[in-house]
Amino acid sequence: MKENRTNGTKVVVLHDNQPVSLAEIQARIFMVRGVQVMLDRDLAILYHVATKALNQAVKRNIRRFPERFMFQLTKEEFEHWKSQIVTSNIYSQEEIDALKMGARRCPYAFTEQGVAQLSAVLHSDVAEEASVRIMDAYSFLVIDGKGRIRSRSAVPGPFDIHCNLH
Repeated sequence: MKENRTNGTKVVVLHDNQPVSLAEIQARIFMVRGVQVMLDRDLAILYHVATKALNQAVKRNIRRFPERFMFQLTKEEFEHWKSQIVTSNIYSQEEIDALKMGARRCPYAFTEQGVAQLSAVLHSDVAEEASVRIMDAYSFLVIDGKGRIRSRSAVPGPFDIHCNLH
């Protein structure tokens, strides 16, 4: 994980022009309110923008994001999510430490349809490519009998790839 500055704004880049695997994207998809979602901070990393910039673009185009596409986590949902990620290997220690220090607001959660809308409001090649790769990652997830997200065991050849988000 690397931190870049763009126009004075901090942008976290997952691998700095290195491939991001579908498994790494899938690891950042969570079940909230019975639907698979990705959080704004994770999407911002994949799109190479600051979380604030991503949320501002959404607010400027809010009609594209009804609640079934995007919603803000409640304080309880956010606390539960934080308790789950601390015990996982998904986030770096730096990210976990930042979360422990406290976020100023609860994050926004985007459903698969919300992710698809993001590429239209962010207007960049990286956003378009990232959205396609995230859709690929979603398509290889299944919900088990206990409501947990699982990756399908066999991913067909064309999708056994890495996505390169510049």
